Amino acid sequence: MTDDDDSLAMSQSKQEKALEAKRAAIFSGADRDLYLHVGYFFAWYNHIDWKITNLMALIMGERDFSAFALLVQRMDARRKVRSLIKLCKIKNREIEQPLLDRLRHFERKICPLREKLAHHGLARDEKKSRFLYMRMDRLPWKELGMEAPIKQPPPGGIDVMVLFQHAYWLHLFSEELGSNDLLNRLIENRPLGVKSPHSPPPATDDTP
Repeated sequence: MTDDDDSLAMSQSKQEKALEAKRAAIFSGADRDLYLHVGYFFAWYNHIDWKITNLMALIMGERDFSAFALLVQRMDARRKVRSLIKLCKIKNREIEQPLLDRLRHFERKICPLREKLAHHGLARDEKKSRFLYMRMDRLPWKELGMEAPIKQPPPGGIDVMVLFQHAYWLHLFSEELGSNDLLNRLIENRPLGVKSPHSPPPATDDTP
């Protein structure tokens, strides 16, 4: 190893230590809960999106997964749920009611929440245990302890524990979609469902 190689290795080591220090500071700072809860939500939302894609491919009997991934790459999770349900009707694959209820809950309640989280600036309310949705016409001046320079409607927001509840539901539902029970039903051409689901059954709600 040359002197230049030694210098480069030392430089990289310093950069890594500096980044580790920054990460520790940021993830132990005032906005830790924001990063923690939103990250937890998105991690399991994405898992469900991926697993619904897998279900669609398996029900179709698709073998060229690269080509199938290309076909569905621009479909969002809400559209995938609707397509999965239609596909099961075409293929005469029954979806048991508990699983269907959870798919509908994901489509009608969780997907719109994901859109809010993805398309708003997010801030931690300094006065209440909630995260704020920021828009140009609804900035959280008062919630962040500042005096509003112009009159605006208050921003929307979501309670921290409510967001965690939704994220935890996603976590449990994702595990159910990847369970051996569901996989065996697929292979054996039995009705799709989960024998003992752990995700709480969603309240009946026909809101689109």
